[in-house]
Amino acid sequence: MHKLLSVAASFFLLSQVGYSDELTNNIEFMAGNIDATKTTAAANDDVLIFYDDSVLRSDNAFFDKNTNILVLDGNTESIGYKQIKEQSDHATINVVDKDTTFDNLFLMNENNIWLYTDDATKKGDTYFLGNTLLSSCCIQKPLWKIVFDHSVYDDKAEYMKLYGAKLYMWDMPVFYLPYLGFTTNRERSSGLLFPRFGSSGDQGFIYEQPIFLAYAPNWDIELDPQIRTKRSIGAYATLRFADSADSSGELRIGDFRDFDDYQNSHNLKYQNHYGVELLYDSSKFFDNLPLDFKDGLFINGIYLNDIDYINLQKSKFSHFGVSSFQESRLNYFLNNEDYYAGMNAKYFIDTLKTSNNDTLQILPAVQLHKYYDSVGFLPVYYSADVSLDNYFRPNGTTLRQAEFNLPLEWSTPFLDDYLHLSLSEELYGSKLFFGNVLTGEDNFEFLTNVNKIKLYSDLTKSYHDFIHVIQPSLSYSNLGNTYESPVSFDLLGLEQQKLFSLNLPEVQYQFAFSQYFYDNEMNLKFSQRIMQPYYPNRVYNWGDIYHEIEWNFDNIHFSNIFLYSYEFGKFRSIFTGASWVRDDLSLAMSHAYKKDFQDEINEIAVANNLNLDIGYQVNPKVKVYGGISYELDNEYSKYWHIGTSYTQECFAISASISKNATPMLTQSGPSYNDSLAAYIQLKFIPFATVGSSEEKSAVLGLSEQ
Repeated sequence: MHKLLSVAASFFLLSQVGYSDELTNNIEFMAGNIDATKTTAAANDDVLIFYDDSVLRSDNAFFDKNTNILVLDGNTESIGYKQIKEQSDHATINVVDKDTTFDNLFLMNENNIWLYTDDATKKGDTYFLGNTLLSSCCIQKPLWKIVFDHSVYDDKAEYMKLYGAKLYMWDMPVFYLPYLGFTTNRERSSGLLFPRFGSSGDQGFIYEQPIFLAYAPNWDIELDPQIRTKRSIGAYATLRFADSADSSGELRIGDFRDFDDYQNSHNLKYQNHYGVELLYDSSKFFDNLPLDFKDGLFINGIYLNDIDYINLQKSKFSHFGVSSFQESRLNYFLNNEDYYAGMNAKYFIDTLKTSNNDTLQILPAVQLHKYYDSVGFLPVYYSADVSLDNYFRPNGTTLRQAEFNLPLEWSTPFLDDYLHLSLSEELYGSKLFFGNVLTGEDNFEFLTNVNKIKLYSDLTKSYHDFIHVIQPSLSYSNLGNTYESPVSFDLLGLEQQKLFSLNLPEVQYQFAFSQYFYDNEMNLKFSQRIMQPYYPNRVYNWGDIYHEIEWNFDNIHFSNIFLYSYEFGKFRSIFTGASWVRDDLSLAMSHAYKKDFQDEINEIAVANNLNLDIGYQVNPKVKVYGGISYELDNEYSKYWHIGTSYTQECFAISASISKNATPMLTQSGPSYNDSLAAYIQLKFIPFATVGSSEEKSAVLGLSEQ
């Protein structure tokens, strides 16, 4: 039977150890055998000790009240209040100042990072360790480990400093650092992040050293200085912040200045590559808005002088990719059950142009919308839209436009609700003001109304294994009266006509059909939509047919959308996507095709790309993947990559080879950099990632259409 001894009571310590007139920690022994006097206690046979919010276990234990020393010997274990586990052969504890010395200490924290050392001392919450081995892998044969000469570990701050650290993969040394500091938890803290490095055929050795500064719980800064030995040095700085519970953002600035000889040898237009970027998203920008309005703000902005500002970043913002044409957007909206108001602005930068003074900017556009509603108690429904647009540029014709749209609709069911009839009248008006006009009118006004009749149905039937929904419709629309001032649209100058399209309604019939198949859990299994217009007053009566299908069956997804022109006897656009996903295999293939027809002879290929992505999970630890984007018209591979990854609980490694084409601006004009890159990344779970890459590139010229 185990015996329980309260040291404080048995030693007449007034329920405390240390000072008789102050409260310190009580110590309780539980063991198969305990021998005690007024000043000492010795225990053996499965000893358990409860002390300082910890549970201690050992083969033997001895406590001396005069020296306040607790000695544990043989298979010593400790579990602390933060689930810190200690194991050692021998431990000596001063129960007053809590100083501890260990022989052959094994220590593991709550994140399963463990270390082993033959010499350790603990003073308060700080461990001082001698020659030590650290890892988070299995103890018997760790896949990776760090061996260091000595270190300091702050248990309370959960931060570790290593001196003379050597990284081993299996038993092979692969990396050395004279000093390394890191946190052992997953909370943010300031310090050096693991570097990013690689090599390039014409830029030399590439090294970037991220510096992380966590000043407050809701914001931090990352500094990313980098060196490219054959090109020069540069730096980026990123501020991340959460200014409320409903909003957050990132702000980045950067600059890279090329060596003179690098700029000259590569014939680059700019020597400095600089920019600023802002991402911000708020789902509630203002509090306590009247009339139950809710609002939101979204900003995705970038200003840069050259696309190399993005090319030189090792980790990029999520804008629109490494494209020569960069777009900034600002969107703000107000919304309740009855009304919507929105403001948006767009700013465009074509980095392949030396000046964007002739590029149209949308600064800003405002939209007001009244949701679908009835006119009093009448069976007449309406909605309303008002929009104000401002298209601005320093050089060239500009445009300010106001538009108004008011559709009125009356509908009624008949044939026992199997068929519906809808009569509608749509009123439209537009007022335009042109600026920087060289010839012609500086304003234009247009008013019209459109009549529409529509027959439609919405039928649903449930079968044993599925639910079928069909929605056929047939409509007729006709242009009513029109008013154009001060001249008709056809008499406006070419500058003015380029800025907007009138898109006059005309007599047309349109047939539309949609159908949907759901299973009994209302999962969509198949859908189809067809729209076919007919223009009786045109030379080519049949307008473009639109067709869309989607099919979902178990792990297979297939979709196709096409727009076919009867006039030219060709497809204007086709998009086809197919994917197959199961536990160990994922396969996705898509084809994007689009052409603009100028007339029966001339056509412009906008896109004709074939894309393929595949991933195969060989086993729970190994995965292989690859992908390609191929331009069919030019018989050219725009992008491809192939790679593999290995993952286990404590370690992951991935390696890939990829080819990509990135745009650039030279003294001779636009070109692009066709580069081949090899990349390898190591993850030492849970606290570090190391990556390297190697690039080879060639500069190719761009031909003008």
